[in-house]
Amino acid sequence: MKKLLYTLLLIFSTLTVHSQISLEAYATVGYSAMDVEKWFEQSLEDWGQVAYGGYVQGIYDLNDDLAVGAEVGYLEYFWLTRQSPFSSGVQELHFSATRVMLLARYKFGEYGFLEGGLGNNSFDEFSVFTAAIGVGYKIPVSDQLFIPLKFRTDFLTGEGITPITLSFGVSYLF
Repeated sequence: MKKLLYTLLLIFSTLTVHSQISLEAYATVGYSAMDVEKWFEQSLEDWGQVAYGGYVQGIYDLNDDLAVGAEVGYLEYFWLTRQSPFSSGVQELHFSATRVMLLARYKFGEYGFLEGGLGNNSFDEFSVFTAAIGVGYKIPVSDQLFIPLKFRTDFLTGEGITPITLSFGVSYLF
């Protein structure tokens, strides 16, 4: 057990000597591409498909071209109003989820990147497997501070919800 621990520490210390870690925080806004009435399976009074939220990513550079990371975030996908099943009034419902994902990033040029992720979206009543793909660009402010812009789409399996978003944020390189 002691040898295993020393071996893992040696491997980790070797990796971190040549690697960099960044922390990125994003605000995001977009559109949930879907047929809300068909998804909800009833006639609706009104609905909105503007998606918005935020997320944080921790990114670990493996080398000059590749990085891996994790993401935690929140996104409101859409809202709707329907006739209340309990009264003669109208009921408003919001569909939002907490998202946890593992990421892989391919860097191109000096500041561009392609990003893919796999994870889970947890709504109030259900959870779904999610895949994401995006392309972004980091605008340098200093050697350690960047303003990333990202165009991204997520695919929620089995739900027919596909948000297409534009994100902007702050990235700090440690």
